[in-house]
Amino acid sequence: MARSDHQSINPRIAYIIRHFEAQADKSKVEQFQHYLKTDQPMFGVNAGPRKEILKESLREFPIQEFDEFYAFTNLLWQSPYRECQYCAIDTAVKFKKFHSMQAWPLFEHMALTAKWWDLTDGVAVNLIGSLLLTNRSVQDTLDQWMRDPDLWVRRTSLLAHLKHKRQTDTKCLSRTILTLTMDKQFFIQKAIGWSLREYSKTDANWVLQFIDEHGDSLSNLALREGLKFLNKT
Repeated sequence: MARSDHQSINPRIAYIIRHFEAQADKSKVEQFQHYLKTDQPMFGVNAGPRKEILKESLREFPIQEFDEFYAFTNLLWQSPYRECQYCAIDTAVKFKKFHSMQAWPLFEHMALTAKWWDLTDGVAVNLIGSLLLTNRSVQDTLDQWMRDPDLWVRRTSLLAHLKHKRQTDTKCLSRTILTLTMDKQFFIQKAIGWSLREYSKTDANWVLQFIDEHGDSLSNLALREGLKFLNKT
């Protein structure tokens, strides 16, 4: 009988699933699921072996064209298994040459359907953030996302700025942080502090001035995280 799942239509997927099954460790699945607060199916494969399996699959079946990249990443993301979704993020990060607005529908879909920090952060920082850096019009969407009902979408609107260093649009970063200051969700407040802490590596004076002007609006968590590097002697 012909296979009807993803393995039957993409040899890279078949390769990955086959090797994940060979290395599956049921004793780790419950541990991983408990840590991530999920009941999503998992193989119980650690990050190191997982990345090596993905690397070998791409060596066995090289990706040359954008359409191949898009289809493979999308199929991985659609998989019910968490490890395959990690591979989708790793694949998208690896092929930075395909980070153009042509990839936006895929990256947007990943951002809107990621439902926990381990998925959201990789998509937000490395995919949405990458497109934002070269296509500032993406900020129009992020301005909508910062008010989205979904916690993880709101977090994405902020973390998209995280790794821009000297190319950070501080006006947008400031506006996003100030929009989210009243959001009491732990993962939002943590992201505010993380963003300030990360940017303090690039421009400590800007962060200090921002905190001086807006510190009364920031949570203790955001302040503590944001000042972490600046308080070191």
